[in-house]
Amino acid sequence: MFYNMSMDMFVALSDPTRRAILEILASNGELSATAIYEYFSVSPQAISQHLKALREAKLVVMEKRAQKHLYRLNQETLSQFEVWVQQTRQRWEERFSALDIVLEREKQKLARDEQESRLENTMGKVLFGLSVSLDGFIADKNDGVSEVFAWMGSAMEHFFEVAGEQLNETGAVIMGHRSFDQIYSEQGWVMPDGTPIPGPVIVLQSQAREPVKKGQTHFHFVTDGIESAIAKAKELAGEKNVGLHGASSVQQALQAGLLDELHMSIAHVLLGEGVRLFDHLDPSPIHLEHIRTLETPGATHLSFRVMK
Repeated sequence: MFYNMSMDMFVALSDPTRRAILEILASNGELSATAIYEYFSVSPQAISQHLKALREAKLVVMEKRAQKHLYRLNQETLSQFEVWVQQTRQRWEERFSALDIVLEREKQKLARDEQESRLENTMGKVLFGLSVSLDGFIADKNDGVSEVFAWMGSAMEHFFEVAGEQLNETGAVIMGHRSFDQIYSEQGWVMPDGTPIPGPVIVLQSQAREPVKKGQTHFHFVTDGIESAIAKAKELAGEKNVGLHGASSVQQALQAGLLDELHMSIAHVLLGEGVRLFDHLDPSPIHLEHIRTLETPGATHLSFRVMK
């Protein structure tokens, strides 16, 4: 019907000579075949073929008067064609409007994703770096750590290669109350050789307590869980990383899906019993992406990214 007729129109209008004939009729209203021939340098037979194609497409009508064949535009068909064009334009405008909405949504989503990416890049990661025995203990049954840190004695020259970036890029540390009791002193948190470990420490515990500064260490106490502790640590750390110290904080962060990376120095020793690093976890697998392996005397150092 009209759809097919419209396709015939497009076929007829594909030829420039036929379009020229329509323009001539639009300007003159009605012309004989002979008068139309005079506008073109091609033969009258060729123009007659074009006129026939235009009649079959119902773009022009021919009326015979006396000895003349008079041609004029078919207003009815052109009116229908105009309606079709308007309807088609409206459909495409609606489609383009819908596409604009989709593109705007995608643009806004991209902007949000970029903002989140910038925030992720400007905010540090949540990670831990701990020494652990081959059978998974960070301390023996008496809380002794000499065995899991024995590798440092023979590989101290590799220490900053192993942990230097973690130390330099960590802006706050979270630990449980048990670890806090082990490291707390009037000098704050210090290394075995007396070197102070500066920066804020967030302690997970059940009893509320005011912040306190000892030596170069600011201690803050959180009573409402690992999520609040990590939020507080990120606030204090700024763009730096948040470190976890001790098994309890690591396990809680893993359970909450808040751990980003883990760095373990696997000491070449089996303890058999003690404080297990990965304990009290859900049975659901936690998938990891391998980042690095480093060998030093007495230990193998493994780094992984937590897949989320």
